[in-house]
Amino acid sequence: MDTSDLLDLSEIALDELMSRDVLMELACIIKDFPTMQRQAILIDLAKHADFDEEAGMLFAIFLELGINLHEYQRTLPLDLIERNRHASLLSAAYKRLRQTFYAGAELVA
Repeated sequence: MDTSDLLDLSEIALDELMSRDVLMELACIIKDFPTMQRQAILIDLAKHADFDEEAGMLFAIFLELGINLHEYQRTLPLDLIERNRHASLLSAAYKRLRQTFYAGAELVA
């Protein structure tokens, strides 16, 4: 193994640590959301999560916070009004997440 291989491995390890830190920060923000927005975003995350390594990390991080994403794996409501309500809550939740995350990043910088 030459020096460039070691640098690649260290970059991979650093990227993984940074992504875990970011995911933990996002999960902590989501945990404090109002109930309906939190439920909407957790359903969306569970729906889109493949059970690959990154999703495994996401599930593990939420479990550390006492949230089991498997409990949020469900189909969306068939009723149009309920489906629209979910979409509205989800949109508000992602907007809140983006604003809260970037506001926190500005405080650190």
